[in-house]
Amino acid sequence: MLGRHLLYYLPVNAAQAVVGFGSIYVLTRLLSPHDYGLYALALAATHFAHVPVFTWLESAAARFHARAQRRGRLADHFATLFAVWAVAAAGFTLVLALALWLLPLPAEIRTLSGFVGAALIARAAMKLFQESRRAAQDAARYGVLETIYILAGFGIGIGFVLGTPLRAAGPFAGLLVAALVCVLVEAPVMLRRARGGRAQTLRAVSYARYGAPLSLSLVMSLIVSVSDRFMIAGFLGEAAAGVYAAGYALADRTLDILFVWVGMAAAPLAVSLFEREGGESARRALKTQAETMVLISMPAAVGLALVAGPLAAVMTGEAFRDQAAHLIPWVAAAGLLGGFTTYYLDQSFELTRKTHLIPLVLAAPAAANIVLNLALIPVWGVTGAVVATVCAYAAGAITTFIVGSRLFALPLPVGAIVRTAAACAVMAVAVLALPYFGSAWVALLIHAGAGAIAFAAAALLLDAGPSRAFALEALRRVRRLTPPIVEPAR
Repeated sequence: MLGRHLLYYLPVNAAQAVVGFGSIYVLTRLLSPHDYGLYALALAATHFAHVPVFTWLESAAARFHARAQRRGRLADHFATLFAVWAVAAAGFTLVLALALWLLPLPAEIRTLSGFVGAALIARAAMKLFQESRRAAQDAARYGVLETIYILAGFGIGIGFVLGTPLRAAGPFAGLLVAALVCVLVEAPVMLRRARGGRAQTLRAVSYARYGAPLSLSLVMSLIVSVSDRFMIAGFLGEAAAGVYAAGYALADRTLDILFVWVGMAAAPLAVSLFEREGGESARRALKTQAETMVLISMPAAVGLALVAGPLAAVMTGEAFRDQAAHLIPWVAAAGLLGGFTTYYLDQSFELTRKTHLIPLVLAAPAAANIVLNLALIPVWGVTGAVVATVCAYAAGAITTFIVGSRLFALPLPVGAIVRTAAACAVMAVAVLALPYFGSAWVALLIHAGAGAIAFAAAALLLDAGPSRAFALEALRRVRRLTPPIVEPAR
């Protein structure tokens, strides 16, 4: 079942990969380090604003859909979600308007903040619809709309950068237009599902009790993952923050796409099994999820570190390349730890609805990250920031696993980790044995291709994770699509 859902969500993640890499490739060439720094800081600020205001509601939409459906209360569920969203959106708009009116901000920052806020509100409405689709396991509709939003937002945003004086605000203007189109398409369908339902205060409070701790935990995660941009800007300037953000995004975005891909396919299945059949059925699905995450993410992280030089040369503008190549191996390690914590280990808290414990678990790593950044950035520059991030993610993974195991023991796929690590070692030997020649593009393609082939062969030989099962499933699907050979009549 997981394999089928992974295929449903593949177009979305392919689009995420295209846009994730494309935005770095294009924007680091169209924007100066200063403008890219403003863009990166605005993007980080968007996450910090979206998570506490809207993410808790999106989490509740996903978690309580199956329960509301089982009890025949979906109309009340949707009516409550939409009413609470409207209040949150109105409050956020009022606060943003007052801030832009009262604070003595430069015109450039006012314009940027306006587009960021509008894009955030439109995206929040779309996310609420999309999380409801995902909870209902309507993967096809989710995939189509999300893919349209990602690709259209990117294309329109680049058009704004090229054709208007918006500069750093251009990508957010594109996302605003794309989100509004998707909301207009989905709103009539979703609002019909709330027809006849009542927005209920007790239901909203229940959703807040579940979702608010998740939002707070994500704020803690953001402190670990993106707060360093603000401290780099404070110590070293916006241009340094832009250079750092480009290198960081190159590795982190790759791993995040992979973790989100597996997570968005697996999490609804685990929740549904937990609600319908209990913990043991959910554990079996979670074991497959963990093995799949290891099989996909570990070679990606090792591969990024192995091809850091040519990857940075190909994907970033000249002013960004050296620093990006230096940062990629560190960010790959941080992304591996952070992704596995967020998209797997946190499920101990989510399934048992003990999400109020997650912020407590992450508080110490988040505080340590701030202290380490303040201590290391003045001494080591951007290297100090990424070292602090790796240390914080490692501490967060360890504490999350220890505390979460007491609530709901998740399967830890030790065997899959060992076999996948061995296949990664084979990949590393294959890549490091090849000489560098030709352009950066040639070197990247040859080394990445050789590494992928070496890893795939070693993984199948060692049966790392569900590699053989996925290979057999792929062969079966190819055979179904291939028409049988009919012998001509004699």
